[in-house]
Amino acid sequence: SMALYSRRASIEAARSCMNSLASTSVLGLSQFGTRAIAVFLDLAVALQREQKAGCAEGELSAGGVSCAVASTLLLELTKLRNVFLDAARQAFRLAEAACVDGPVEIKSQLAGLIDTLSTFERGLAADSDLVHGRVCEAVRFLLPLCVMLTPSMRI
Repeated sequence: SMALYSRRASIEAARSCMNSLASTSVLGLSQFGTRAIAVFLDLAVALQREQKAGCAEGELSAGGVSCAVASTLLLELTKLRNVFLDAARQAFRLAEAACVDGPVEIKSQLAGLIDTLSTFERGLAADSDLVHGRVCEAVRFLLPLCVMLTPSMRI
């Protein structure tokens, strides 16, 4: 029947959406991680340049700036992860709403979609945890450099 076809199409559309989100999130998180590392490398160069130039005192120490950058990057990473997660969950909710009073066959297909969503959530968590770890490693790499800078150096 047409209702059964519509329900199946809703489930398949949600599955396709989640698969696309999985590919896009891997690429997006990879690019985010690459750019985050580049930010810290650029920051290290800038801090060394500022020390050599003997810059004037400002608001934050070099370590403070490094930690603020890391904090901002981690906040943005969380936002990015949540966008992907919310999109996948929304796709599931829409399919679920379309299948609410469907036959047993549809319920089993919907259960498979729950598994797809769970797999996506686990993969997204692992990928974002990896990027989170890289950002933390980068700031841990940069902090010893900040300690070596003269105490009076502020940026």
